[in-house]
Amino acid sequence: REAGAVVTEAVLYRLARPAGAGDSAELVAAGDLDAVAFTSSLTVDNFLAAAADRGVEDAARAGLADAVVGVIGPPTAETAAERGVDVDVVPDEAAFEALATAVVDALDETAARHD
Repeated sequence: REAGAVVTEAVLYRLARPAGAGDSAELVAAGDLDAVAFTSSLTVDNFLAAAADRGVEDAARAGLADAVVGVIGPPTAETAAERGVDVDVVPDEAAFEALATAVVDALDETAARHD
C-alpha cells in the first residue's frame, strides 16, 4: 500500500472440522484401528476434539497408544506430543505418500515382532 499497490485480502479456503466428524476416533477408541496417520497439526486437534465430542477421548487416547501413530512432519509431531499423543513414525519427507509408506512399514515391523 505504501508503495502504491492495491491490496485485497481474500479467503481462499477455510480449514474446519466437518459436521459429524469422529468416526475414526470411535474406531480407535474401540481398538479397531491398527494405525493412524495425521497429516497436520489441525488433524491432531480435530481428532481429539471429535473424540471429546463423542465422549470417547480417554478411550481414543488409549487406542492411539496401542496403534502405530504416524505424522507428516516435525511440526505435527510436536503438536501431537504437546497433546499427549506418542508418535511412532515421522517420514524423512513431509509428503503423504512418504507418511503412508512409513506407517505401513512400521505396521509390518510390528506384525513381524508378534509372529
